Amino acid sequence: MPSSPESVRIAALFDAPTRLPAARGVPLKGRGLDPLETAMNLEENLQVLEEHAGLVPLSELTPSSQGANYERYKLVVRAVRLRLSHLGYDVGDPTSDKMDAALLKGLNPFRVDIGLAPSGATIEQATWDALQELVTLEDPLDIDRWYPAHGVAKPVLLRAAQLRLTTLGLRDNVKVDPSDANNLRIQLARFRAVMFELGLTASSSITERETLRLLMSHDELLEKVAQGTPELRSFLPERELEEKKLPTASRRFLLRLARNELWLNGYPMGDIREPVIASKLRKALDQYWRNSPARPTFEALVLLHTTQVTPALFEDFVRQQHEEDVSRDDLVKFVENNQAELQDYWTSEVDNSDFFLWDGLKRTFKWLKRQVTRLGESVVSIFRSVGEFFKTLARNVFRSLFQVANDVLGAIGRAATAFADGVGIFLGGQVLPPAPRLDMGCRLNMDCDSVLFIDAQASVEDARQLLGRIERVSAAIGLAGAVLSLVIRLVGRAVSGVIGWLLLIATLVQAAPEIIAKVSALAALG
Repeated sequence: MPSSPESVRIAALFDAPTRLPAARGVPLKGRGLDPLETAMNLEENLQVLEEHAGLVPLSELTPSSQGANYERYKLVVRAVRLRLSHLGYDVGDPTSDKMDAALLKGLNPFRVDIGLAPSGATIEQATWDALQELVTLEDPLDIDRWYPAHGVAKPVLLRAAQLRLTTLGLRDNVKVDPSDANNLRIQLARFRAVMFELGLTASSSITERETLRLLMSHDELLEKVAQGTPELRSFLPERELEEKKLPTASRRFLLRLARNELWLNGYPMGDIREPVIASKLRKALDQYWRNSPARPTFEALVLLHTTQVTPALFEDFVRQQHEEDVSRDDLVKFVENNQAELQDYWTSEVDNSDFFLWDGLKRTFKWLKRQVTRLGESVVSIFRSVGEFFKTLARNVFRSLFQVANDVLGAIGRAATAFADGVGIFLGGQVLPPAPRLDMGCRLNMDCDSVLFIDAQASVEDARQLLGRIERVSAAIGLAGAVLSLVIRLVGRAVSGVIGWLLLIATLVQAAPEIIAKVSALAALG
């Protein structure tokens, strides 16, 4: 059987030269000498880069994972440990990346609290999803899961409520205490009073379930404030950005809500459980307005907006939430046009910040849409004049690239496995029916010829099954090879250094629909 044009093209791609050396200061597998090996190692190498940048693609991982997977596992352990600590569970050192007895002491009670059985060191997707829902500001909370309509609040929701009250300035930043029911009732009553005073609820006596639902709905609170009444606007803290100087809980709440939204957008605001630091808030407001499409025309108005929390700020927050995400093509072009600046940031500023262990991913894509559109092709002038803003921009670029790339990396891994399995069948020299038989089979020769043997005693249906299996194996190798050939082509075009890897990630993001479509077809083969 002669080689198909597709197999010849794939073989040629395997022999193509590549220009992708290891990223500076980051230990990667393979130095690009063998493009097929480079493609097979791609997922692991990108995981190393994720760990180096503090980017966490959270999925089910075990401590037995090797190489880059183990580095990823340690980063996930640290994220889980921090979040459990924020919810008041005893986990030992909250910054440790070790899965030890101290962490299991807090992790297993949390699992029980969310309806899972205690288990070992594997971090299940369900565990992470629950932490994501209860801790992050951005992800919506399924109130029916945590507080059934005709039941009572689950204890873990009350822990999360204490943490959220802390971020909104309605509770001191002390350890979450599930036994402190009396103080929690007082704090929730204070939240209801603030909501009523600001005109965000029609009554100060809403149910506990509705109170908790609203408390845990950051986006809804933003919407309500943005659409607020004249009475609410009179409570805005205006020129006073020092939280301790604000006289009422309502004003402190509005200041905290604005600070939390800026933090979600990537601005360096510090620990959001602590009181607002006026200097950080002022700097973030200045960067936000100077780089916003809604920037006031006159410099005097810009200065006015950057020294106070205004109704226009909340309106612009909400406006951004309803805008489009940045397109993959625009993101790739932006990375390509700003290679030097992004590489400089990567090598000098990446610090494994807890910023990447929290949330804000949905906002990242909308915030970047604004910035990429506004900045056009270059950020050089922005980088030189507003270095702090560029740090936020670069962090969000990296985070968005890795977030989307994670979707396609899994697809590439499945394609690589399918291709290796198919090649293994070829090297093994035969395709057999699902159950071992002596009356039929297909012999594959290394010169690409094949010999199909079907004994006269074999049934027509059995023969059809074998032919169908041969057809599926052939199609699987073809589809998987097409995915790998695309990946190898992208790898072969990549330039040297860290930015080469960033550009590769960007082009993988761009190619994601094609890759995922091929792998979906591969999965359909069964």
